[in-house]
Amino acid sequence: MIRLGIPSKSACIAARRFARFSSSSAPSKNDPLSILSSMTKQDAQRTTRDTASRSDSLFSFLGDPAISSSSIKSKVDAFEFVKDLPLPEKLAGRTLSVRKSANINRSISQFDTLVRSNNIKDLWYDQRFYTKPSKRRLAKKIANKKKRFDSGIAELFQVVKDAVRKGY
Repeated sequence: MIRLGIPSKSACIAARRFARFSSSSAPSKNDPLSILSSMTKQDAQRTTRDTASRSDSLFSFLGDPAISSSSIKSKVDAFEFVKDLPLPEKLAGRTLSVRKSANINRSISQFDTLVRSNNIKDLWYDQRFYTKPSKRRLAKKIANKKKRFDSGIAELFQVVKDAVRKGY
């Protein structure tokens, strides 16, 4: 499976594409989602068994106090696992999954469409520097008026085009 995604802000400007290859179609055992899902299943089973006997079943992910400290360290803790994951950028997560049997050129064009439809280049440009709130409001007001004006001009051209078609 191929995943197309946006690795960094500079890639948006340079219009580079990023492909992350996965060797198998089945999720690997080191995949963060599979590890978390297995841990939540184990916690759910443990809490259903221990609810009647233990009052602290809500905090079972912290570890059983009866277990020795050496076995706690060997057990994967959900909180520690998530804490060690890298924080994604603001625009990360907008990915496109592609099967190996699919057309790569079509997938890249879909990815370009995704980038354009999400306005990623404009967002990156807007977020580069701090803008004072009053200046931001003014820019928003100007952009809204420009959008309204442009739609009015487009509507006027449609009227003229229709009039020419009718022979006026």
